[in-house]
Amino acid sequence: MSRQPFDISPKAKAAKHHRMARHGENPVRARAEIPTVAEAVEEFFKEFGPTWVGRSTEHAYRVSLAKYVLPVLGDQRVDLVRRSDLAAVVRPAWLEYRRVGRDLLRVLRGAFRWVRAHDFRSDLLSGPGLRTPCSCQQAAASER
Repeated sequence: MSRQPFDISPKAKAAKHHRMARHGENPVRARAEIPTVAEAVEEFFKEFGPTWVGRSTEHAYRVSLAKYVLPVLGDQRVDLVRRSDLAAVVRPAWLEYRRVGRDLLRVLRGAFRWVRAHDFRSDLLSGPGLRTPCSCQQAAASER
């Protein structure tokens, strides 16, 4: 299996931690500052919210997140979230209102791209695996 350019090998991660220690930074403390899902979503909205068409879109996304995602995953650190966790929170929304489920996936993919871009996570959690309710179910089954 070939590595994607954004994947960080264990050797590269160790080298990064060694460089941090050499410059007087504490890699353990840096890890403690990893945001929760709620904080990551909020930062994503701050950074990209103004590019959306209108305030009503952002408001609809926030209401859906508050109803389905944040009660379950809001306090969890982003580096501990698995695909099956995302699938479990998106599936009820998708079954109730397909559009809401699609919108939740869109926001969560964007938020986890923000997380990856800021080096809080190195894998492609937000990648092509979470696009439809079938893939949500497959992701949940594959991580059990």
